[in-house]
Amino acid sequence: MSPAGGDGRDTIPSMLAATVEQFGDHPAIIDGDTALTYAELADQARRFGAALVATGVEPDDRVAIWAFNSVEWVVAVLGLFEAGAVLVPVNSRFKGAEAADILTRSRAKVLVTVTDFLGTDYVAMLAASGVELPSLRTTVIARGPAPSPAEAWGGFLARATDDVERQEEIAQVLRALEDLPADQKEVIVLGVFQDLSYAEIEDITGTKAVTLRSRMFHGLKRLARSMGSPGDTEPGEPA
Repeated sequence: MSPAGGDGRDTIPSMLAATVEQFGDHPAIIDGDTALTYAELADQARRFGAALVATGVEPDDRVAIWAFNSVEWVVAVLGLFEAGAVLVPVNSRFKGAEAADILTRSRAKVLVTVTDFLGTDYVAMLAASGVELPSLRTTVIARGPAPSPAEAWGGFLARATDDVERQEEIAQVLRALEDLPADQKEVIVLGVFQDLSYAEIEDITGTKAVTLRSRMFHGLKRLARSMGSPGDTEPGEPA
């Protein structure tokens, strides 16, 4: 590994990207009937990382993996690094109480695990421990049946597709607004992004959301007065 700042390849995601550039079509993993090239591995890792972000994982959040060696394990660990999360590896031989202790002390938000390793259901073992896990928000089942509320592997990855589609919708709206007058743009922006938080609106538009809402409110009042309506109700804060 090169020193930090040496050639831009000092993180695992950057090293994976560099490997894809050189050996993209070469085999990276063979796990039973599943074989992935480096390009396919990187693509799945990015999808897993995007699914984590869509779930609410932020940089430095903990993601635990309690599973046997598999293609899903590799995808999950590379994906969590793509999302800027921190790996919490849990020994596959741990019992429920031991795993619960690691999850509690690490404050892991997401757990990737299995329900059919050598006849053992890790989710059932965790539940049987009786330990409360207040920080754990999502459990992803890499292999085996997914008992509610845990998510099956494929279903979790689908979150990435939803997030990508949402980002593309936002990008299309912003492109369409480029040539509109500022006052029209503000009203449309707030209408389209009303389900987002202030911070998200500000990040997307580059304009303070409070300022946008204030301008929209007064613009609507002027419009209401011209139509003979009091128009005294201010738009609510976004979710």
